[in-house]
Amino acid sequence: MFTPTLPEPPSVSRALRDPRVIALLGIVLLLQLWSWRATEGYPIADSVEFMERARSFERGQAMIDSHAIRPFGFSSVLVPFFAVADWIGLPDQRAVAWSICVLQLVLGLVLVLVAVRIGDRLGGRRAGLLAGILAGANPVFLQSSSQPVSGLAAGICAGLALDAVLEPGDFRTGLKSGLWLGAAFLMAFQSLLIAAALGVLLFLRDGLGGGSGRRTLLPASVRGILAGLGLAVVLQILIDWASFGTPGASFFNYLAQNVGPVFVSFLARIGLRSLAVSVYKLNLALQGHEAAPPENFALAAKQIPLFYLIELPRMLVWPAIAALALGFVRAAAKPSWKVSTCSR
Repeated sequence: MFTPTLPEPPSVSRALRDPRVIALLGIVLLLQLWSWRATEGYPIADSVEFMERARSFERGQAMIDSHAIRPFGFSSVLVPFFAVADWIGLPDQRAVAWSICVLQLVLGLVLVLVAVRIGDRLGGRRAGLLAGILAGANPVFLQSSSQPVSGLAAGICAGLALDAVLEPGDFRTGLKSGLWLGAAFLMAFQSLLIAAALGVLLFLRDGLGGGSGRRTLLPASVRGILAGLGLAVVLQILIDWASFGTPGASFFNYLAQNVGPVFVSFLARIGLRSLAVSVYKLNLALQGHEAAPPENFALAAKQIPLFYLIELPRMLVWPAIAALALGFVRAAAKPSWKVSTCSR
C-alpha cells in the first residue's frame, strides 16, 4: 500500500533545533574522536591514494596509474586542502592530513543527519533517532571517520538519492535522485550496487504498483535515475581519458576486477563452462593480461557467495544486526510504503 503525503520533507534546521538530535550528534562526535585517537599505524592504502591523487592534480603532475580502480570524485574534494597548503608555503604536510581527517568527522556527522532525516520521514522522529544511532555506532563508520576514504561522502549522496524518491514522483524526481546517485558513483564505484537496488525498488513501486492502468516496465522515476546516473558515468569516462589517456580506464578496471570474476564463477557454477571461458579471457584482456583459464572457475571468484552474510558481525554491531533482522521480518509480514513529513 503506497501512501503519498505532503511534498515537503522535514528541514535540516528543524532537526538541528531538536535537543535529542544535538545530543545524538554530540555522542557520535565523541565516538569519532575516540576512534581517531585509537587509530594506530600508517594510513590505509586507500586513503593514501586519494590524497596522492589530489596532490598530484593540484600540482599539475601526471597521474600515470592507469590501473587504479577508484574514481576521482573524492580526490577532487581534497584538492583545496593541498592548494591552500602550497599557497601559504606549509612545510609540514601532516597538517593537511589532519585537516582532511577533520573533514571526515564533519562528513560523518552529515551522514548521521541524513540517516535521521530518512528515518524521520519513514517512521517518525524516534525511528530517525534510532537510524542515526545505528549509523553513528557502526564500527566501519567510525573507522572511516578517522581515515580520508570516500565511503562517507558516497553514503551522504546515496542517502539523499533515496530521500528524493521516498514518495512516488515523476521523471524530474527520478532525475534528482539519479544525479545524487551519480555523485555517489563519482565518489565510490561501489555505489552502482545501491543504484541497482534503488532502481528495482522504484520499478516495483512505480512500475508494477501503479495500478492496472498505469503499470509500466520503465516508470518515469527509473528513467530519471538512469539519465542522472548515466551523466556521471560519461563524466567519469571523460575524466579517465583526461587523466590516463584511456577513456574509462579506472571504471572499466573496476568492473573487470570486481564484477568479472564473480560473473565468471556464476557461469561456471550453472554449467555454462564454454561461455565462462570466453568471459574469463575477455575479462583478462580488459586488464591487459593473458592467461589460461583455471581448472575450477568457482575458484576464480574473489569471495564466496555468502561472504557478506558470514562477515556481517564484523561490519555491524549486534544490536544493529538484530534491528535489521526485525526490520526484514516486519517488512515481510506487513509490507507497506508510508512516508511522513511531520516531526513526532
